Amino acid sequence: MEEEREIESGISLADIWRAIKRRIWIVLSIVVVLTLVVSLVFGLAINPRAVEYRLRFHILFPTDSARYPDGSPFYDRDIVSASFLEEAKNSDEDFAGLDINRMIKDGAITLGAEKQENGDTIYTLTVKAQQFGNPDSAEKFLRAAAQVPVNRIVANAQTLNYKLDAEVFENASFEEKIGLLSELKRTLLASCDGWIDLYGATYPVADRTLGNYRSELYVVFGESTKKDLESESERNGYSGLDLSSHNLLKDAVDARRLVLAEEYKLNERIIAELEKTAVSYAKLAAVTPEEELRITFDPSGNMDVEEMKAHYKKRNAQIDYQIGVTAEGEQGVLTVANVEKYVARLSEQFGQLQTAAETVARVSSSIYAKNTDVGFLMRAAEKEGGINLIIVIVGSLVLSFLVAVVVAVALESKKKQKTQKAARPAPDEKEKLN
Repeated sequence: MEEEREIESGISLADIWRAIKRRIWIVLSIVVVLTLVVSLVFGLAINPRAVEYRLRFHILFPTDSARYPDGSPFYDRDIVSASFLEEAKNSDEDFAGLDINRMIKDGAITLGAEKQENGDTIYTLTVKAQQFGNPDSAEKFLRAAAQVPVNRIVANAQTLNYKLDAEVFENASFEEKIGLLSELKRTLLASCDGWIDLYGATYPVADRTLGNYRSELYVVFGESTKKDLESESERNGYSGLDLSSHNLLKDAVDARRLVLAEEYKLNERIIAELEKTAVSYAKLAAVTPEEELRITFDPSGNMDVEEMKAHYKKRNAQIDYQIGVTAEGEQGVLTVANVEKYVARLSEQFGQLQTAAETVARVSSSIYAKNTDVGFLMRAAEKEGGINLIIVIVGSLVLSFLVAVVVAVALESKKKQKTQKAARPAPDEKEKLN
């Protein structure tokens, strides 16, 4: 009993040291195995779930507004949409194993947006480390995801199309055609002026400056050309042609000439009636209120008889010029040949403006490609969360060593107890000795 109490009374440092020396391979094995296991658990299971990588950036738009070139709004949330992230994934083979839909569902990628006083937006894109094999891969994906909005903006600019729809233009009346050309001209000039306001007239695009492009555009379908076309249409009677109701131009011209011929006859009857009533109207003028002098064929309600006669005579002179009523053998100016020439002039202006529209679209696309970019506000992605692996390894070593010492001491103590028990005399022998 005294010997058992001596063994259980305590263990000295010398005993511990002796146990370590005698069980050194066990101690080393336990330390290595436990350290490796703990490090792997933290490195592959625990840390990846807690560690995040984040990258701050902003998108540099070539205009003052955060919009796509076609005018549609740019939404911040698109950056972490499945479509955008799939594009980032497809940009590098290293990301082939990513499950984008799962990342979004699990919240493994998030976006923060901070509006600045200058109207800029600072984005913070964050991903979970568990999605990637190493920090470099995570950072590369973050940069790829930040680049996608730039790619989308540039791609959208390449689809810019200011051109008129040829079918719409073809089916429009002459007045509508001139209106469409005028509207396109204003749109193209506005686009050029917008770029000049932002970058200046001397800003180079390809082999010319913005000022050069605007000057070349300005003379296309100029104001004098527009007025001349409008005047010719009105003067020659083209404005009344119903092109949409006739398959052939000749049919439209013939129909219009018939309408004008009927109008000419009606105007002649009105003029004849006014000639009959001229004397009675003159007599009534001194004693009758002006409003009672109006007759049914007064188009404005404000003319006296002489003014009305002049009006209808002038109109008939115009119709005569258009269809040749009074001159025998004359057709007037409203002929198929003249209309065809007029159509050709309009088509020429249409073609020139369509070419100008292509040029403006190309210039805009070039400016977007050159001035749309992503600006990173950090040299490298920041790591957040988790425990430093070095600390884990050091802690594991210490803990593993303590466990190994306990095991070694326990084994040594157990061995010592067996030795002492074996050397102790049996009870019968002890009685004989006594």
